[in-house]
Amino acid sequence: MNDQFEFSSFNTQFDYALALSVFTHLYLNHIQRCLVEMKKVLKPNGVFFATFFQSPLPAYLPDLHHTPGQVTTHYDHDPFHYSFVEMQMTAVHADLAVELIGEFDHPRGQKMLRFTHAG
Repeated sequence: MNDQFEFSSFNTQFDYALALSVFTHLYLNHIQRCLVEMKKVLKPNGVFFATFFQSPLPAYLPDLHHTPGQVTTHYDHDPFHYSFVEMQMTAVHADLAVELIGEFDHPRGQKMLRFTHAG
């Protein structure tokens, strides 16, 4: 893969894709690009799962301490935290629907998202 998330370079359509502990290291505009590019390669019933550190509100400026894992996340530098509202916004702009699955026993307390075709 490359830094432009050009998944179409694989020349295939995907039923499932997973980004585990990726969004936690990306600025929001990079997540947006990832979702736009993923939409291009997901089959109509395809699903894209991604994890993130969740904040309570959009543009949440204070650092957050996550347990388990004892990770501190930040609004403006790696590792990042985002609200579900921010993830919904990026999904809408990529023409994807998103569902917060939430807890899934990640060792550092990340939450799981499920992206699907919006239409």
